[in-house]
Amino acid sequence: MSKAVILEDDLLASMALAELLEGEGFEVRQFASTDEARASCISDPPDILIADWCVPGTLSSGDLVTCLQGLQPNLRVIFVSGYETSELRALVASHSRVELISKPIHFERFIHDIKIQPTAHGV
Repeated sequence: MSKAVILEDDLLASMALAELLEGEGFEVRQFASTDEARASCISDPPDILIADWCVPGTLSSGDLVTCLQGLQPNLRVIFVSGYETSELRALVASHSRVELISKPIHFERFIHDIKIQPTAHGV
C-alpha cells in the first residue's frame, strides 16, 4: 500500500483529498502545518506528499520539500495550489519529482495524474 501525506490547512479540502486517496488504496496521513508534516515524514517517509503552497509552520512548503527530498530523493511531491507564484513555478521547474496541480481540483484528473509517473518537470 502506498503512503501519502496531505499537507493542507483547509480541513474540508484535506478531508476530501484523504477520502479520495483512501478510496484508491492509499494509506493517508493529514497535517495542517509544515512542522507536523516534517516530523512525520522524517520518522515515517511517505511515497507521495500532496501539499498546499501556503500553509502555516516554521518552514515554507518549498523549504519543507527541499528538506524532505534531501533525505528522500525519490519522494514525489504534488503541490495543489490556487496561487501559482513565481517561486512555486521555479521550484516545480527545478525538481524532477515536484509537480503542480491548480485548484480547483478535478478529482478524476487528479487520480489519473497521481497514478502515472511524473515527467521531467511535472504532470
